[in-house]
Amino acid sequence: MATRNPSPGKLRQPGPDGLPELVDDPDYQPPGLADVVATKHVEINAWRDQQELTTVAHNGHRWDADPTSRARIESVLLAGAMPLDYWTDADNVDRPMTLEQLRALYAAIVQQGGRIHDRQRQMKAEVAALTTIDAVQAYPIGWPDEAGA
Repeated sequence: MATRNPSPGKLRQPGPDGLPELVDDPDYQPPGLADVVATKHVEINAWRDQQELTTVAHNGHRWDADPTSRARIESVLLAGAMPLDYWTDADNVDRPMTLEQLRALYAAIVQQGGRIHDRQRQMKAEVAALTTIDAVQAYPIGWPDEAGA
């Protein structure tokens, strides 16, 4: 099956019969270790960004912890007053909530953000210590119990 774009290191050009054929690209430089590490860092950043959109478990419930949810909580904390006597959890259930309880929820969200940040820094350090392209490409991204790291 023909592909729309040639694979790395190949060029499409007319062959002797006028039909397109793939030939080696004389200017192609295969990615080096630094390129592969940089790509892995982009993948780690994407993992981090995805993790920051997940929920946080707090007081037996799941709560949204994405940037919009954090901004909503921050605005209430800055105002110093609850607009309602409840907060809606990630399952769309209204839960009784005081300002102090909302502060504790926000602290749990911040702690989760710290764990995410720490894990992505750890992964980047581990990737930087690898010495082969194959090892970098095989490095599993995620939490240790998920990634097998």
